[in-house]
Amino acid sequence: MTHEEIVSAVREVIGLPTGDLVTAIAGKSTAQGGLIRQGLEDKVKDALAELFNDPAQTPTERTFQDKYFPYVKNAAANPLANVLGGQDAWGRARKEELKGIIREVVNEA
Repeated sequence: MTHEEIVSAVREVIGLPTGDLVTAIAGKSTAQGGLIRQGLEDKVKDALAELFNDPAQTPTERTFQDKYFPYVKNAAANPLANVLGGQDAWGRARKEELKGIIREVVNEA
C-alpha cells in the first residue's frame, strides 16, 4: 500500500472528509483565515447550545448539565473570592461596588 492509499483508508475509516482538513473543521481555508481552534470552538458552542436548549433532554444530557454546573461554579469562585476578600485593587473596587448596591437596596426598603 502506498502512503496515499493508507491516508485515504484512514480518512475513510474515521470519517474524515477528503481535501483540506482545516476547511472541513473551520469552515474556511487557512488562506481565508480559517483556524482549527476557532472552528472547533464554534462547533462545541453550537453543540452545547443545542444540548442545553433541547426541550426533550435525555437523562444523559441532564447528567452532563449536572456535571457541567459545578465546573462553571468553580470557574467563578476565584473572582468571587477576590471580590469578597478584596485581595487586589480590582477585587476591592468590585467589593465597594457591591457594598454600594446593598446599601442602596437596604435604603429603598
